[in-house]
Amino acid sequence: MPSPLRNVVLIGASGDIGRMILDSLVESELFNVTVLTTGLKATTYPPTVQVRKSDFSDRELESAFTGQDVVISVVGIAALTDQKRYIDIAVKVGVKHFMPSEFGANASNDAVLELLTIFQGKREVQEYLKTKESDHFSWTALGTSILLDWSLASGICGYYIDSHTATIWDDGNKPFTMITAKQMGQAVISILQHPEKAANQYLLVASLVTTQNEILAALEKATASKWTVIHTTTEEMLREATERISKGDFEAFFTMGGASMYATKEGLGSDYTKEEKFANDLLGLKMERLEDIVNEATGSSKRLWERSAWECLKDMNWLERYLVTRGGRSKPTNIEAPKYEWPDSPVEPVGPCREAITVQRKLFDDLQRLCALAEKHQDTALVTALENRYLRKHAKHLKNLGDLVEQVARVSKQHGLGLYILDKELRHSNGCIPWQSLNDPDTHLEKVSVLTTKLSEGLLLHPHAAHHESAKAPGH
Repeated sequence: MPSPLRNVVLIGASGDIGRMILDSLVESELFNVTVLTTGLKATTYPPTVQVRKSDFSDRELESAFTGQDVVISVVGIAALTDQKRYIDIAVKVGVKHFMPSEFGANASNDAVLELLTIFQGKREVQEYLKTKESDHFSWTALGTSILLDWSLASGICGYYIDSHTATIWDDGNKPFTMITAKQMGQAVISILQHPEKAANQYLLVASLVTTQNEILAALEKATASKWTVIHTTTEEMLREATERISKGDFEAFFTMGGASMYATKEGLGSDYTKEEKFANDLLGLKMERLEDIVNEATGSSKRLWERSAWECLKDMNWLERYLVTRGGRSKPTNIEAPKYEWPDSPVEPVGPCREAITVQRKLFDDLQRLCALAEKHQDTALVTALENRYLRKHAKHLKNLGDLVEQVARVSKQHGLGLYILDKELRHSNGCIPWQSLNDPDTHLEKVSVLTTKLSEGLLLHPHAAHHESAKAPGH
């Protein structure tokens, strides 16, 4: 029986897809994860992850790959063919398994590559991996289609929750598969747990089969409103995307990715469940319900602080497991988000912010008391775990919330533009606090600073525009 794969190197963890995969690996607590990064992008990683800065020279890659079982690559379009060099070095130093940068449209499909010529590098890497197969080295490529939960949050697939607007290609009735971030992460974990099942294959996975119109209907039901629909055609969208890319607008690549699902071109195989390479059963993955995914996506934009409360609870659950492994007992409090519904008019932010800081302060006080108790009993292991994983992060978050309360209290006294800018920012971030994650404390200050600057500039530089802008604010 093959030895388990435990040591994982992840390249490209600072991107959206890379971060989702990293979160799944860390949350599983099954792997020793190393993130390989240039260090050029300011990103904070979980404390259990080893972060290694590299110039990606052959020498540094050899050092980074030595002793590793798996290399997972989530590099961008421009670096696709660089993976051949990564593969050579992985084989040289004894890496057992390689997962190339796929995690999207089925790049093993000829019709998809004719449509998305930018993915030719993926096919080149697939063919190169086949030449390296041996008893000691295998690979798995994973086609996932586009992530539904992520696309609903970002609007990249034409559904805009904040404005209740949808863009529908052609008749909107073509079936296709999509996936969620959690399902994609579980697929990666299953491959690493059972590499012999997935060895030397291009696998397709999914969460659901749906259509554009079905997604629209689910969104209208979840939001209890009739959406504005803009109808377009495959030809129009591809022509527009091609023109935008030629001008350097690389966000148009997402439109091209959507074409692999929506386009009427023959042979795209957009419904992965009908493809021979469909591997949900092989990897132990169950299909998910469209309604559940949509309800969660729309709910997150109606509830302030919900994601923050979830992350606090996840932290407490980790602490519970840690204490139990050391022979102790712990039952974490069920941390719930303050029950602030998202209003139709611009949000009154002072109350939610103050309640959030109250919850955060109680959590921080509890952690400090636990740390003091551990110090009293000379439990250095627990003190180290608390300080490294929690106290620094939560201290910064408490400060950021305090700064935010002060800022919104000032802005909320100003009618018009100031409150409108804050409301727009919160709606843009799906009702979350204006930073992405409690687990990224070093990026909070920058994001709060940006928001503060926006608010200040809006109030100081445009005082006479306040009433004019207020008239255009959401809900007015």
